[in-house]
Amino acid sequence: MTGAEKYLRSLVDQNEYITNMIRRKEELIERSKTIKTVDTSVERVQTSHNTDRICDITTEIAALEQEIEEEDAKLWKSMYEFKQLINNVHDIAYIRVLNQIYFLFHTPERAAQELKRSRSWIYTKHEEAVKAFEQGNEEFLNRWVIEQMNNSEQIEQLMDQLYEIQQKKQQVEDEESEIRATLLETMKKEQIEKLENVKIKINYIDKSYRRTVNGKLLRELYPDAFRECTNRSEVQPHLRVQMMSA
Repeated sequence: MTGAEKYLRSLVDQNEYITNMIRRKEELIERSKTIKTVDTSVERVQTSHNTDRICDITTEIAALEQEIEEEDAKLWKSMYEFKQLINNVHDIAYIRVLNQIYFLFHTPERAAQELKRSRSWIYTKHEEAVKAFEQGNEEFLNRWVIEQMNNSEQIEQLMDQLYEIQQKKQQVEDEESEIRATLLETMKKEQIEKLENVKIKINYIDKSYRRTVNGKLLRELYPDAFRECTNRSEVQPHLRVQMMSA
């Protein structure tokens, strides 16, 4: 999924989340109307039970109202942002389709009716419009995707886990270095060339020299020779991890 697709989908998700909360609130209001509070001594237990249920429902409704208000504010902020970004799309047909689906939150079928076009036209223009939106807002969308990842709880957990693993890895490497240094000094002092058991074999390698090629200098002085003597290999996507603190 491209950055544009993720961004535009997030607008729909925000709207759907608010819609679902409104539906839940309406359901609770209707349920509260069906609860009868009977004020008689004979049915005191039932009255207490109904009162508790009404209190629980009222509390949930109040919480929903507050969350709906907060999410509404976030959505309108997103809508204002979207309106600014859509100015970078310079095809009126694309703008109309994007507005129908991501500002008015119409289905493609409803958008087709509103624009008096066929559904196939809407689907085609929508695909093209999303690409145009991506091209017109590439820098913003790159920043937005990174920000969303940084704010993602799942990503944060994975980063924390990787940090802990890197710490353990560094600790193991430090311990290995200490053991190697001790064994090296001992084998050198005792003139032992090889240590071996059923689990591991260690060879002492004496001091020597090796020649290396200064690739940067070779490229500058003899670019043709550099091209002839080097191979180009594919590097698969990977991560470069840097520990920011110990």
